[in-house]
Amino acid sequence: MQIAIGKPEELATLSQVSSGISLGFCYLTLKKGSRLNVQQARRLIHIIHHTSLLKTLPVDENLIMPSQGLLPGWTIPQWQDVDETPLPKKLTLAYHLPVELHTMAEQLRHYLATLGCELTLIFHNAKNWDNCPALAQADLMMGDRLIGEAPEYTLEQWLRCDQIWPHVLDAPAFSHLQATLDALQIQPNEKDRRAALQQVFANLMDDATLTPLFNYHYRISAPPGVNGVRLTPRGWFEFSEAWLPPPSP
Repeated sequence: MQIAIGKPEELATLSQVSSGISLGFCYLTLKKGSRLNVQQARRLIHIIHHTSLLKTLPVDENLIMPSQGLLPGWTIPQWQDVDETPLPKKLTLAYHLPVELHTMAEQLRHYLATLGCELTLIFHNAKNWDNCPALAQADLMMGDRLIGEAPEYTLEQWLRCDQIWPHVLDAPAFSHLQATLDALQIQPNEKDRRAALQQVFANLMDDATLTPLFNYHYRISAPPGVNGVRLTPRGWFEFSEAWLPPPSP
């Protein structure tokens, strides 16, 4: 992601002042049921993270970075002996913006076809799941998750408020998830609350309900002399630490 600060006539003079990798990520959720069991879901995730699929997406160079975890330290689980699990004959994937998920969906569809699995794609032309009837019929769902100033709080609210989860989980599992979130919030120690929330997401990843796909690289360029500009976790410019050198005498 290239971000330029300055007037059009200054573009030729811009230089990079900041770069990094976003905490926000694109993700895949997997609905288990009669069409997809846990072992099959784990194989799908294994394919995504242990083949060249993510590394060869035809997107701009250095735009994305394959995810290693939901947050730093919240790593993706590893499973043994999933390569031989037969995949379903047919699956349905629903996804929304950003545009990189178009590419991801097509890449996954072509790859699964070589393994005898026909993947039907349903695109929801929006930045969230609002008013998306395809959720009811989808086995797989792809979207993106922005991360705010408080990453753990943002992810907890995602589980509580995003309408995707009642479609990913059956009613008992969704009720259990909400009760678990309620229970961890009444723990008096903040460190214990964070550890409990991390375990909730570890469980979702281990049973192949959720996996992160990729994060975004970002690079900020500014006119000569502008320093200290960075992006907040929400993707807004942070100018509080920006500075200019004193004028030449």
